[in-house]
Amino acid sequence: MASLGCPASASTDGNGCGRTRHEPNAFSPLRFLSLLAMVQTGQTLIISLRFDRWAFTMHSYDGDILAWSQEQARLIRAGRFDLLDRVHVAEEIEDVGKSEQRELASRMVVLLAHLLKWAYQPDRRGASWEKTIKAQRKDIAYHLDETPSLRPKLDEARWLDVVWSKAVAAAVSETGLDAFPETCPWTMQDQVLHADWYPDPVNTEG
Repeated sequence: MASLGCPASASTDGNGCGRTRHEPNAFSPLRFLSLLAMVQTGQTLIISLRFDRWAFTMHSYDGDILAWSQEQARLIRAGRFDLLDRVHVAEEIEDVGKSEQRELASRMVVLLAHLLKWAYQPDRRGASWEKTIKAQRKDIAYHLDETPSLRPKLDEARWLDVVWSKAVAAAVSETGLDAFPETCPWTMQDQVLHADWYPDPVNTEG
């Protein structure tokens, strides 16, 4: 019979009531997080940490970047900034911006290369080139609307020089011609990105 004043689920010692005994199926944060931590695949590397008094595990950045990103997102939502992998989180955030810049540059290269072909091979103009030019202009316009901070890139001389060089290389590869100018002869807003503008034919003979 349990001692007077002690709950039925408590164990007793010589001094009366002892520690409360946990029922086998009782819920506890430790049990819950332990179950979550058991989801593990392949060669995933696990790093054991402490979440206050609870057991908490995190995947490493190099071991499984998908699992790592999901865990970092959960930590941010939980306000546990002290447990964040801050170095790699910062790198990933910066890479988002770089990815947006690469996307803009890639589309601009395609657009400029097709404008060069349009100008230097007028006899080969067709619906395919025209549709590509229109599609790239629309995509670039949408991209700039979604990410306005990219607009200054259009006026950045170094960025434009790199983009133009890649566009010329693509045009040379596709046309076999090697008569393109060293720098872009067109303005960005009034010509290259203007929906109704197309370059005049360029005479490459003589």
